Amino acid sequence: MMTKPLLLVVDDDRDLEEPICELAEDMGFEVKFETSAKKFQQTYIATNPAGIVMDIVMPEMDGNELLEWVSQQNRFTPIILISGHDGKYIKVAEMLGKASGNIIVGGLTKPIRLADLELMLQEILDAAQ
Repeated sequence: MMTKPLLLVVDDDRDLEEPICELAEDMGFEVKFETSAKKFQQTYIATNPAGIVMDIVMPEMDGNELLEWVSQQNRFTPIILISGHDGKYIKVAEMLGKASGNIIVGGLTKPIRLADLELMLQEILDAAQ
């Protein structure tokens, strides 16, 4: 049996856990949801996710720092960025993320539209085939 592609989600907003996990699981992902950057880093190192959904404004570590860290792992995992802040945050994170070698699928502002997220997750699924 083929294992399901893993989607690793990091967001300190627990309200997003259920809708994101349900959508991704319905699409065929296995999902791990972490609420802290530290936990995310541990899980990322221990697993091989097909994709990442990352909040860029979190306590502990800024999303841009986390993007930098991910790029240093040299694993080129596609990333979807989300933010409850102004869309400019996402634009900056996309630029910095791409500049450091990450594959940025796209960015969504909260409240995120699940239809938009679904399109981006489908890109990750297609790439994982």
